[in-house]
Amino acid sequence: MKHFKFTFLALLFTILFIGCGSDDSMEEEDETPTGTYFTCQINGEDFDASVAGIGANFETSAGIVYLVIQGTENFLGDDPEAFILAVGDYTGPGTYRVGSDSDIEYSNIIYDKINESFAGCQALDAAEEAGKIIITSDNGVNLEGEFFMTCLSDADGSTIEISNGSFRAPII
Repeated sequence: MKHFKFTFLALLFTILFIGCGSDDSMEEEDETPTGTYFTCQINGEDFDASVAGIGANFETSAGIVYLVIQGTENFLGDDPEAFILAVGDYTGPGTYRVGSDSDIEYSNIIYDKINESFAGCQALDAAEEAGKIIITSDNGVNLEGEFFMTCLSDADGSTIEISNGSFRAPII
């Protein structure tokens, strides 16, 4: 089941990444929605997504509504890093737990160093509850919220602490 979830989320990320990358109007910051941001700290280091790499969308698969929020740093540059916040069974603003507990279904946080063959981590690899995605506002145009997680690096097994995550992402 984890493989299916990861494959599904990777497919969603690819669709969102390609969709955002082909929109030339999003390359200029003055043409983007006011107040768009996606920030956090990765082991104490600041992550601040490029405005062109921020977006949210809804997908339905097997009767489950997925909310997918993306934030990418260095979106069009060298060494991009990306986050995917995926919430399954999205029902509106609230707190969604992520991790591998059997009662935590379909929600995940994925952190990826894109040019390093998935050198990041994902919450579903963590034991029990790894973190939370908290949606504080959904007005149909933008989503706002917070997130955090602790997981193990896919590259070397070290602990990765994602903290102080916050976002305001336009719904694409």
